[in-house]
Amino acid sequence: MLDGKRDGLGLAYCTTNDGSFWLFECEWKRGHPVHKGRYIKIHDDKWFSFQGTMGDSYLLTGSGSMHNQEGHSYTGKFLNGLKDGKGEYKWPKGVSYKGEYAAGLKHGKGKMTFKDGSTQKGVWDSDVQIESGEIKAQKVRKLGSLRKKGILRYY
Repeated sequence: MLDGKRDGLGLAYCTTNDGSFWLFECEWKRGHPVHKGRYIKIHDDKWFSFQGTMGDSYLLTGSGSMHNQEGHSYTGKFLNGLKDGKGEYKWPKGVSYKGEYAAGLKHGKGKMTFKDGSTQKGVWDSDVQIESGEIKAQKVRKLGSLRKKGILRYY
C-alpha cells in the first residue's frame, strides 16, 4: 500500500452487485492495475479465467486471453473486458472463429473453421453472419448436390 492505495504485486478479491466473485492478481500502481495481470470471475457457479493487459476498469484492455470451465477460449484483443479487435474464439467441440470483434460480438470479416477442417469466410454484424464468402469443404460427398449446382467451389 502507498498512501492508502494498492501499490506493487498483489491480490484483490471482491464481489459485484450481480453476485459475481472476482480475484485479481497483478501489479498495482497507486490503486490501478498496470502491465499484465490475470483474474478469475465466478458467475452462476461457473469460472472464467482472463490473462493479459488490464486497464483502469480492472478489465482486460489490449492483448489477452480468456478460458472457461466448459472449454471455450479466446485469444486476441479486448476493450474493457470484451472481445474487441482481432482474435480467435474456440468452442470445445472443435469449431473456431478467427476474425474481427466489436463490443464482445463477431463484427466484420472472419472465418469459421469446423471440426472436419471445412472453412467458411464471411462478414458478421453483431454476431449475425450477413455476408457469406468462400467455402472450403473437406467432405465433398456430403455436399455433393450443392457442388452439382455450382454453388460451392472446392480446392
